[in-house]
Amino acid sequence: MDPKVLAEKYMNIMALALSLISRFKINVSEIRAYRNYSIIAERQKTILDSLWEASKDDFIDAINEALEKIQQIQSDLEKKICLMEFCVWLDLRITYASEENNSEGTRQFVSLYPIIPITASAYIEIGALNTNWKDTNIWINPKFSIADTHVIRNGISKKKKISNRDIFDGLNGILENCSYIECDKKKRIRNIIIPTSCFGEQEKDAITIAFAPMTDRNDNFVTKRQMIKRAGIPYNGLAVEEIKNADILLDRLKTSWELAADVGADIFFAPEMLGSELSETGNEHYNMNVRAWSIARMKECRNIPILTILPSYWSNNSNRATILSNDGRILARQEKYVPYIDVKNNMLEALEDRDEWQTVLIHIPGMHRIAILICAEFLADQDRVRKYICGSLGTTLLIVPSYTAGEQDFINLLPNLKPYGTTVVWGNCCGAVMGDKKAIGGCGLAGTAKTLKMGDVCKCNFSCKGVAACVYKISLSLNQEVKKIEEDIDDEIIQHEIR
Repeated sequence: MDPKVLAEKYMNIMALALSLISRFKINVSEIRAYRNYSIIAERQKTILDSLWEASKDDFIDAINEALEKIQQIQSDLEKKICLMEFCVWLDLRITYASEENNSEGTRQFVSLYPIIPITASAYIEIGALNTNWKDTNIWINPKFSIADTHVIRNGISKKKKISNRDIFDGLNGILENCSYIECDKKKRIRNIIIPTSCFGEQEKDAITIAFAPMTDRNDNFVTKRQMIKRAGIPYNGLAVEEIKNADILLDRLKTSWELAADVGADIFFAPEMLGSELSETGNEHYNMNVRAWSIARMKECRNIPILTILPSYWSNNSNRATILSNDGRILARQEKYVPYIDVKNNMLEALEDRDEWQTVLIHIPGMHRIAILICAEFLADQDRVRKYICGSLGTTLLIVPSYTAGEQDFINLLPNLKPYGTTVVWGNCCGAVMGDKKAIGGCGLAGTAKTLKMGDVCKCNFSCKGVAACVYKISLSLNQEVKKIEEDIDDEIIQHEIR
């Protein structure tokens, strides 16, 4: 059997099993406490282990038959246990490497490399791992290892997860090599896998994010009223007609991006809505601004962010942030689907109502799974953020670019995703906030009891006067110690860099 066909059939069988599980309400810990759980689970595992001896071609038929036999079990509880063990067994046999055999030459894994050919040098894009997602209503997503976390007890370091037990949806808390969702039109995923070569040969102990507020001006837009329909209902809309001083903002973006690169940033992002035709200059493959800046630094062997998230660009009733590779290649664009609502003036952001919502999920194997939510999306639909973005997809780093006067709402919610093991990094524009006390962004650091704010370390008094470039640098440990108290948390996690 062709390796790609075999891999697809394997994942399709898993999707069918997960669709059967989704009909039940699964509490993994509760099921494992059932008196006869160990007996049933071990029996199912023994059956599946015996199938592994079959040839590759016969193996697919054999596990398909095993699933059919599980479906014939009369007891719902026994069927749940067998389905759960079936899916866990399939998951543990997955490898993303091209080699399926162990060191002794014995087949040990089913390789998904024919579906998702990961290399050390290429950015990879993929949707679902299964091809039958429309029929099963199950979307299986790749999952890679993330950075280790640990506790220190009596002077001894011990690995410890920072997420709450039983908080993930269904089996997503125990599956190691994939995650899954019950999909609908608002749950489409575009996976981007970052190559390890981007980080060079030296082992990293932290991933560094740089946020650029860009401007202290509050007159950045020309807006207009526009009637817009969402779900067939007419609303008073507010549209962005023009970005003022686009050339000045582009220059500020350039100097801030260069400063971020100079201070060793791996990821760079900026506020929403400060993008323009100038900042988006390029073709269907590359942003020519960032490409030029990157090439210049490559020639001098200087650091370049592996990911650049441009300030989102508001045009034609769309607000989207372009995501770029280290050479300016366009990897994806994250759309904003949930509009800002101006309660005071009875209006909402005039975003086109889209039937299909696509979430860009960025995988950095061994480090993080990254998602981007633009401003109001982080605030407005907490059920989607918690259960889908974090509880199903397993996002460990959520980046939130904003342009808002309502900073307190963001500050209140920064810690809310810690139970999922999700760190939130939020950034705002100085010009969006009235008054002399500003947060300008912050970090809800998973595994700690503390919420950090960028404004607490501000060196420029929130003014661009005499400042050519400004970024807040956030350093996130890749071997984080989980702490219950905050007094000894490193105060250097957020630093303000100016030039």
